[in-house]
Amino acid sequence: MAITRRCVWCSTQFTANRQHAKLCGNTCTVAWHRFKKANLYWLTSKEAFEVLSNMAQEGRHPNPLFAPAHRAFKELEADVYASASEALSKYNSLLEKVIEYGQEEER
Repeated sequence: MAITRRCVWCSTQFTANRQHAKLCGNTCTVAWHRFKKANLYWLTSKEAFEVLSNMAQEGRHPNPLFAPAHRAFKELEADVYASASEALSKYNSLLEKVIEYGQEEER
């Protein structure tokens, strides 16, 4: 039974294979366990996830990539880079044609 959830570490949506899954994959699992071991080692996993949830609600999530605003900015940045790359490609193509035309005129 697949369930759509939001990862508590990186905030991306994922399809959970288990009913109680909270993390989207190995990268987030390792990052979460390293953070828990370093900062919340005295808490049970359930308590630590509760602390993490509270931190996220207060805007103090330890993972800088968690913030929805940051994620939206990164998506916008990727779109801008893709558009700029496309424009640069067209510019280079036109520039090559101008250079070829100039070389033909010299002959």
